[in-house]
Amino acid sequence: MTQAAALAGSLSLQPGPAGPNIHSTRQAWVRTLSRGKPAAELPGLLAAVLPLCGDVHRLTARAALAAATDTADGMASPGSPDHVVEVDRALQLGTLGEHLRRLWLDWPPALRGSAVTGPELATLRDCPVLRRGSSAADALAAMPAWMEAQVLGQSASAWLAAWDADAAAHLERWSHRCASLPAQLLAGCRDAARELGAAPQPLRVNADAAALLELAAQLRDDPWYVLAPHRHGMALETGPWTRSNDPSPERFDNAWLRLGARLAEAVRLCLPDVDGRSGGRWLRQGAIALGPGEGLAWCEMARGLLVHRVRLADGPDGPRVAECDVLAPTEWNFHPQGAVAHALRGLDPACDAAQVRLLATAFDPCVAVQVVRADGAATETGDA
Repeated sequence: MTQAAALAGSLSLQPGPAGPNIHSTRQAWVRTLSRGKPAAELPGLLAAVLPLCGDVHRLTARAALAAATDTADGMASPGSPDHVVEVDRALQLGTLGEHLRRLWLDWPPALRGSAVTGPELATLRDCPVLRRGSSAADALAAMPAWMEAQVLGQSASAWLAAWDADAAAHLERWSHRCASLPAQLLAGCRDAARELGAAPQPLRVNADAAALLELAAQLRDDPWYVLAPHRHGMALETGPWTRSNDPSPERFDNAWLRLGARLAEAVRLCLPDVDGRSGGRWLRQGAIALGPGEGLAWCEMARGLLVHRVRLADGPDGPRVAECDVLAPTEWNFHPQGAVAHALRGLDPACDAAQVRLLATAFDPCVAVQVVRADGAATETGDA
């Protein structure tokens, strides 16, 4: 096990009505690891120790520091138009690339029981946003054509319009007539995935300044809150189906549509900006100053809503980190009383482990997952 994997921890999921049915080995180690570090080093440190979404952690840490130091930088204030576009584009590119890696690398073993093949992997390697050496502008300009040829088999804008009009009906029609890898995987898991999950209770704390201040107070007062977050006692969920710009998250009422929402967001992110409904304006991000030397930043990233809080203290050579909290989407979705736990309680204790892997993949944890059976046997599913 690598040091990064050891720091990340893992999840054990047990189907059946007996609880608790989610066990996590994740720890609240960010405060200890970051305490006393020079503030300027925090973004790079978090990107290094949280490499799966390292670029997004770097962006969010920079924004939290900007808010804590009351500077017009990052997401802490509007900033210059060019800087806002740069930050939005970085989040767009990072999230788009992460979605496509999940579709190609995580979906095949979880949804069909076999790893990606060589030719399938070659298709992913040819993706413009994942190729090295291309500028962001060139990569994004090439993405619609790649998406249409390798994923959708039709116009990206037309596909997205049909999804927005009736997600369930469109996903069923499209997945059964298109020959791409994501379409085949979605068609193959349709019946099983439709039986998993319920209407979401979406996390929308970022839409309300008062709610953000309340969240900051919970993070400040309870260092263990990051491991079992709640909103007024409720374990909410977050993902591509709970975005601020989507007015109807309740329609994603099963695991199949939650999987579809990840694909739909990838399509959305490869298109030009249209009234905030696609491109770099789709994902939201922001930051607030909490007081002298303290700031909170958030962003909608691939797995859901990510939150960083930082408090600074004076040091002999500049500000240093006194406290830093990272609240990840995985802790919301895999809360012992959350959406995945509820779905697990509805499964037969003797069900096939493939059902549990399918459920976990729809909610996309950032760590390795084990399926634990009633007899104590465990099956490793890898990084979901």
